[in-house]
Amino acid sequence: MNKKFETGYYEKADGSFNFMTGSNEKRTLKFEPGTTSFMHIHMNDYITIDADGNEVMNYGVKMLSPGDIGSLIESASNSIIGGLSPYEAYGMMVSSEGIFSVNLTDINNVDLSPIMKAEMDFSYLQRASKIFKETSANSAERKEKLQKMLLELLKEKGLGDKIALFEGEVEQVPGQLPKINWTRKTIDSNGNLVETPC
Repeated sequence: MNKKFETGYYEKADGSFNFMTGSNEKRTLKFEPGTTSFMHIHMNDYITIDADGNEVMNYGVKMLSPGDIGSLIESASNSIIGGLSPYEAYGMMVSSEGIFSVNLTDINNVDLSPIMKAEMDFSYLQRASKIFKETSANSAERKEKLQKMLLELLKEKGLGDKIALFEGEVEQVPGQLPKINWTRKTIDSNGNLVETPC
């Protein structure tokens, strides 16, 4: 997570996993054709120096992005082609502030056109930037605001009842492999974040 670009794995219909990495020039990942699910890391905040020699903070948005939502929809389509259920497709993101996953709950009439994705990208970056500029917010408050932001965006684009957001918490039991316990995140009619353990 201390790299200045994303890394991750994508899964194919045959169950094989393949490693992917971004670069300093290409910070985000583009998953290969035929990807049915994916998991990746969003980087931590880091400082760079601009052309005038000033320090600039680059914030790593520790929440799934519109690009990840587009990749999930594409993965679901690839799952069908590969003979799998589209509901088995998932997109997972790991960061220093949490583990999150998105899954499809309804494949019917799900589309993320290039125009809609561009609109989501713009709104996402504007809203995320505003959240990061709220210096009084601590890590937990920022995480809650980012979850609400993504859920609100999905709802605005007609995807709120088609794509589900989950947060995972690692459970360490001595002598056993770590286990992830998942909680679904939704927003109620008053705009409050609702948690439902799975």
